Amino acid sequence: MELEVFADVFSALYQGDDKTVEFIKKEIPDVYRAFMKIIGE
Repeated sequence: MELEVFADVFSALYQGDDKTVEFIKKEIPDVYRAFMKIIGE
């Protein structure tokens, strides 16, 4: 399950537009921060 979430967030951030990225940051900030920590940003 966690790997699927990671893959979905990665895909959305990599291929998404600015609105998608802002949505992720606003609606699921904990997931966004954890993702960014994992990838080293």
